[in-house]
Amino acid sequence: MAGRGRPFQKGKSGNPGGSPKKDPIIQQFKQTSYKDFINQLQKYGTLSRTEMAVELQRPDATMFEIMFGQIVASAAKGDKDARQVLLERLWGKVKEVHDIHNHDHKRDLDEIPKERIIEFLREKD
Repeated sequence: MAGRGRPFQKGKSGNPGGSPKKDPIIQQFKQTSYKDFINQLQKYGTLSRTEMAVELQRPDATMFEIMFGQIVASAAKGDKDARQVLLERLWGKVKEVHDIHNHDHKRDLDEIPKERIIEFLREKD
């Protein structure tokens, strides 16, 4: 790579400000144990709209309770993003599946010796 030089000065960080700070409420939501998450979901999931509005206006409500309640309320109103947050927290993200049922590809796979497939899979681990 002659002639290109150094992309950064020696001894100086390429990211002097560091990574952006994460919102503490979002971090708290992500770090909530599954049991606590279920308890909160059961608490807010059984409230009527009126009860939810009162709950979110409590002076002693924590920011986490308010945020969680707002996510549940938004999901109930049809907000797809809020629903996705709740569902992914409950069951995790859905893995992408690739369909290989195309006949030509299936025939190609059938022609590969099983030993070679096993070797390939072991290399991936």
